[in-house]
Amino acid sequence: MTLYAVIIAIETLAVFSPPPVAMTSDLMGGVYLATPNEIFHYSSDTLVESNSRYKESLLSGISDIAYSGQWIFVSLPMRGKIFQFDRYLRFVGEIETDNFFPGNIAVSADGSLWCFDPESKKIYAYSSVGDPIENYRVPGAADLHKPDFTGITQWNNLVHYLKTQDMIVAQTDIDDIGEIESPIIWSKSDNTIIAGIERENYIKINRNMEDLYIDNDNIYYITDSMGLVLNDMPQIDWGYDIPDDIIVYQRHSFSNIYTIIDNKLIKHLVQWKSQQ
Repeated sequence: MTLYAVIIAIETLAVFSPPPVAMTSDLMGGVYLATPNEIFHYSSDTLVESNSRYKESLLSGISDIAYSGQWIFVSLPMRGKIFQFDRYLRFVGEIETDNFFPGNIAVSADGSLWCFDPESKKIYAYSSVGDPIENYRVPGAADLHKPDFTGITQWNNLVHYLKTQDMIVAQTDIDDIGEIESPIIWSKSDNTIIAGIERENYIKINRNMEDLYIDNDNIYYITDSMGLVLNDMPQIDWGYDIPDDIIVYQRHSFSNIYTIIDNKLIKHLVQWKSQQ
């Protein structure tokens, strides 16, 4: 018995101007989404909240968002700030990042906030209440073209999912950090994935991978043949534009896949079937 997937329905849920810059799961079947000047919450495929303000000022310069189950973190790197909102998008506080410019952010399982500055190639970590924990420069990141902090996951999970496609040609120190959550730095131009730790640890992809996505320890990627791989499920024939971001709610017999493509939030309903 072989499992395969068929995309049976596609729906554009919203069109934005300016286009979205980031999306994250609300952990309950919906998504939080950000444009450069506003944040939105969609639940049951319907807009339930949005906010374009903090205190008495307008939001602007948003580059990324992340959700911890308690706070929505909104990164504004040019201001050297990360704003905190509650799950209803009410402003509750801010984290000053000083001379660090957090272009990409993600939340680990313990609620810690991890930030990556693509210019300085440095990682900063803050506790769930905004206290600094650590900071360091990522070895090897300086050699990458346009590195992107794509999320946090256990390194051995990432290795497992990529090995199933026979895509690894080089790696180091896998066993030393395999069970530890690690920030994942990805460069499409170099076909290279780096663990965002203080020691060099990398995967070199032996064929083009169009993009890599990590959300709440889920791992997705688009292959060079335009197949979509969701964790260790069978590959889906994608056949659409490469998404800027992906969120997947995977069930036993179907999956809801939310994508940002250009200026649209799109839902793809995928049905999993068995073939004798």
